[in-house]
Amino acid sequence: MGAVFGRYVLARFILPRVYNKELTVYSSLSNGISKKIMASIFVLSKFMSVGVRLYSGSILIAVFFDLSPYTAVTITLSLTFIYTLFGGLKAVVRTDIVQMFLFLIGGFVAHYMIPEVAGRSWLSMMTEAFDAGKTSIQIGTSYWGFISGMVAGFLFDMT
Repeated sequence: MGAVFGRYVLARFILPRVYNKELTVYSSLSNGISKKIMASIFVLSKFMSVGVRLYSGSILIAVFFDLSPYTAVTITLSLTFIYTLFGGLKAVVRTDIVQMFLFLIGGFVAHYMIPEVAGRSWLSMMTEAFDAGKTSIQIGTSYWGFISGMVAGFLFDMT
């Protein structure tokens, strides 16, 4: 939810100001130190997010093909490098479009497969999860986990 809010603020308030003046976010910062700090935050956040995406996708490949995680990361990284090198931006955009449809289709398929595999209805599974306290947005008796997740998601998408 924090990521969605961060993207909304970015798209609604920040991008129109920068885009209409044909500036970049970094050129709109006047202080050299501010530019360096913002650039450092951007590079660090993108480095971490790409690492998480690469590793999480590689876990599936490692399990499916019975490979070590290192081999799976190397394969995923190599394939991504090759199609980006030869296909350029068009390959990246096309791959993103294919991934979007795969995620949507996968979500719908999972929505129907999970109850079938479990042999139970969504309602009974959600009731059990609710009774076990698995649907609560709070951690323990505090909302700090939820609040920190919202703030982190907001800041992560704002950079």
